[in-house]
Amino acid sequence: MSIDVWKGQTRGKASMFSKTVENTFLRTCKFKNLVKIKNKSNLKTEVDSDIREFITPKNLVVRLYILKGKSLTPKDINTSDPYLILRLGDQTVEDKSSLRLKTNNPAFFTSYDIATTLPGPSTLTIEVWDDDGFLKPDLIGLTKIDLEDRYFSKEWREKYNDKKPIEERTLFVPKSAAPQGVLQCWVEILDPKEAQRIPRIDISPPPKEEFEVRVIVWGTRDVKIKDELEGCNDLYLRGMLDRKELETDTHWRCRTKGSFNWRWKFPMTLPLDPDEDFGKDLLTIQMWDRDIVGANEMIGEYKMYLNDQTFPMLSKVYKRKERVVLRKVDTKSKKLLDRFWISFTHPDQVDTENNYLPQGYAEISIEIVPKKLSDSQENGLGRDAPNQYPVLPEPTGRFQFDIFSPWKMLNEIFGPQLVRKAVCIICCVLCLAFTLSWGFFFVGDIIGAIIGGLVTRVAN
Repeated sequence: MSIDVWKGQTRGKASMFSKTVENTFLRTCKFKNLVKIKNKSNLKTEVDSDIREFITPKNLVVRLYILKGKSLTPKDINTSDPYLILRLGDQTVEDKSSLRLKTNNPAFFTSYDIATTLPGPSTLTIEVWDDDGFLKPDLIGLTKIDLEDRYFSKEWREKYNDKKPIEERTLFVPKSAAPQGVLQCWVEILDPKEAQRIPRIDISPPPKEEFEVRVIVWGTRDVKIKDELEGCNDLYLRGMLDRKELETDTHWRCRTKGSFNWRWKFPMTLPLDPDEDFGKDLLTIQMWDRDIVGANEMIGEYKMYLNDQTFPMLSKVYKRKERVVLRKVDTKSKKLLDRFWISFTHPDQVDTENNYLPQGYAEISIEIVPKKLSDSQENGLGRDAPNQYPVLPEPTGRFQFDIFSPWKMLNEIFGPQLVRKAVCIICCVLCLAFTLSWGFFFVGDIIGAIIGGLVTRVAN
């Protein structure tokens, strides 16, 4: 049984200057005790054997594993430089090797062995501090673990004999109840012989490795027209992955099907940390209509997670250390294809039931290769050299400037509908101009005839 010992009072007390002062109620220590209810007929002065275990000091080793911190309160502008300090009795372990720079989700992955005696100093304090260089460090938060409550608990020792559970302990600061983040850890309490016989578990994270995400945009179809007057788009696509943006070239005056055959390459470091690197596996592809004079207009957007549960590409390529290709089932042939169509939507384009309406489709392919393989099978961005793995042909159906085919060129530039309207207007203007120009030759004779007719009538 643990009882907190307090001093002071909550209501304050009178002084010569005021009737009350601030609250002086403070916790000074914790009193631990054992209570056993016995029959009067069986009273003994000596200590029972089952109680003697709790009062006989034992030399032990506290083995602490600390995995990572999560959502720590930043002490600098947006992040902190956290490191660990451990305290147990009069022992202090200040581990500057645990320093992690500019992060709120530090991956510590470290362990400690601390000798102690139980019963004895039993409060293990784990503190997370923000390193400020030459300035005084700031306390981010701390958590306290009562070792006696665990070691002298038969349930805890029996239940977690082989494997201790990973705990997510909330960090606090003195005089505040607001949480300052979470620390993932677990604790083992061993006798010195066990500590020598059982080595510490290697909890270091898997090594970081470099990979390359390769995306090919082959073509588009059924894209909503943004230049309604000309009936076409100046279409291009933009790809974004982990703050890197790439674009295709522009299919000028695109009306039906767009043709690109364009390669994007994005570097990626794996494995990703689920907290620190959240969202870095999100691939975003956008369709845009390029405007030379005004602002470009987004037609639609498509998003996909490369480590989706249905096909975790990143996990697979890290494990296999070989090329991983994303394949999807074709709705018509029911076959797995390397090249597949994706649908683009726009947040403003919805039906009466707020369902997104498709704004166009693009055919793409995606693969991820290890850095060593990408170096040995090098290829260029877009259709640049070396154009290989695979070879990308020149796009088809693009606008071509041809002065020897003016009618075809005008249709490509302005669109057939607008050209027909322009031709009709020009023909009407020419007819009117022809009528007016020939009218001047006959207007004198016509006026003379009219005047002569009137004179004749008057004379008669």
